[in-house]
Amino acid sequence: MMKRILKQAGLGALVLALAAVGVYLGMTFREMRAAQDRDFLYSQGPSSKLLVGSTFPNLELVSTAPGAIPTSRLYSGNGSIFMFLEPGCPPCESMTKKWQGLIDEGKIPRERVVGISFGEPENLEAYAKHNGLTFPIYSDTAAVFMRDFGVADFPLLVVVGKSGTIRMFTYDHRVNFDAAAIQEQLSN
Repeated sequence: MMKRILKQAGLGALVLALAAVGVYLGMTFREMRAAQDRDFLYSQGPSSKLLVGSTFPNLELVSTAPGAIPTSRLYSGNGSIFMFLEPGCPPCESMTKKWQGLIDEGKIPRERVVGISFGEPENLEAYAKHNGLTFPIYSDTAAVFMRDFGVADFPLLVVVGKSGTIRMFTYDHRVNFDAAAIQEQLSN
């Protein structure tokens, strides 16, 4: 009986030790991930010519509203967060939900978030409505961003300051966004 109690106590101690190591490693991985998120947001992406520090191109986008809108009109004055996405792409879905959440929480103004896709405007409007997205999604039907600027990996998030300079950049939908840091970058 005493042997059995000692054996169970030893097993319990082993389980507690393993749990402690797991908690420690979990914290370490979270801290590493946060540092990687910060580094990744301020670097350029793997294939795009849209680089941090460069000027965001002034191109015309279309929606279901008549006429085209230049990208410079979307960021002038307050900056914008341009999210390149493809409907149905799981990482894109994750990214759009994350940004819609920031809008719903009042951390980022709705008018600062702009979706861009290569689909037809009518399909993009239906997609936004179906997914409860309150920010506009414009179409680059001529695929100029893809052809001339290498935007081919999705989702792509580009934060453009009010001056038109690209301030932040990420393809990683798992990044946790600090709304205060984003607001600061938008105002530059």
